[in-house]
Amino acid sequence: MGNLTESTALTIAETCLTKFTEAKIPEFLKESEFITVRITKIPRGIEMYEEKLTDENNTNSAVVLQIQLGPETPEDECLIYLIENFIEEPFFDILRTKEQLGYIVSSYSQKLRGIFNFMFLIQSSTHPPSHLFTRINAFLITTYEDLKNLNEKQFLKLKKSTKESTMKKDLSLQEEFHRFKYEIDSAALNFLRKKKLKETLVGINKEMVVEFFRKKFVEDMRVLKISLISKNFVEVDKETKGQQKLYGGLGEFRRAHGLWKQVNVRRIYKK
Repeated sequence: MGNLTESTALTIAETCLTKFTEAKIPEFLKESEFITVRITKIPRGIEMYEEKLTDENNTNSAVVLQIQLGPETPEDECLIYLIENFIEEPFFDILRTKEQLGYIVSSYSQKLRGIFNFMFLIQSSTHPPSHLFTRINAFLITTYEDLKNLNEKQFLKLKKSTKESTMKKDLSLQEEFHRFKYEIDSAALNFLRKKKLKETLVGINKEMVVEFFRKKFVEDMRVLKISLISKNFVEVDKETKGQQKLYGGLGEFRRAHGLWKQVNVRRIYKK
């Protein structure tokens, strides 16, 4: 890291440990005292959670369509990054530029405690949440067909750009710090993650991406539709809920569903 020598790095680490020991903490936590943080499992199908905007003068509504993809593996992580790269530009271009659904339109992957999610976000003052969700779903169906129609040259170009954008070398100590910090905070401790992903990416083919997208984004989805509704769209959306389960609070949603198993378990490593 930078110009630090091995001996200097070890000295800094020992100094930090000494400071922790001298603090008003009698001893380090035992393994049994570590707090276990587990992620709520979104069931297969479609669930809904909504809140009404309290600011009556604000005409913006916002929606997030969250697709839960499950526990991380090197192969799935590569597939998700390929899909994220493939989706990002057309999602913005079609829903923001062409359809003009809202001012903020974005798509991105998210990983919490080792569980991958894919998020589609739209903020709009001109269309109700129900319409925004409909257009996101239509985009996913179109994207599935686009993936199936990729030729070999186009797919290799996608792999190359994904490797360059997602798995590139750290450009600064700050980037390296945040990458390592995530590995420590999540207890994954996979400090060679980028190297492993590059190796795994080599064996990924188009059929694997198409099948993953079909299962996770089209047919067997775990979906939570989250909406913040402005006053001018409350009545419009009343008739569009259908038979989908609607939750009025996150606590209610968590109690109704199980939790994923802990993906990364924190351990104490002794010399």
